[in-house]
Amino acid sequence: MRVAAYCRTSTNQEKQNSSLENQIAYYTTFIQSNPKWRFAAVYAGQASGQHTQNRPG
Repeated sequence: MRVAAYCRTSTNQEKQNSSLENQIAYYTTFIQSNPKWRFAAVYAGQASGQHTQNRPG
């Protein structure tokens, strides 16, 4: 099974950059540790949850 993760923070504030990096690292490791899963991708975004514009991930 191909598995992807979606990670996000709600603002572009510098203090949330590490949160996004931590989420990406955690879910990448989590997905890759399951031998029944095939890692597909991590989609990530930093924006308000109210708008989907300007979210390429």
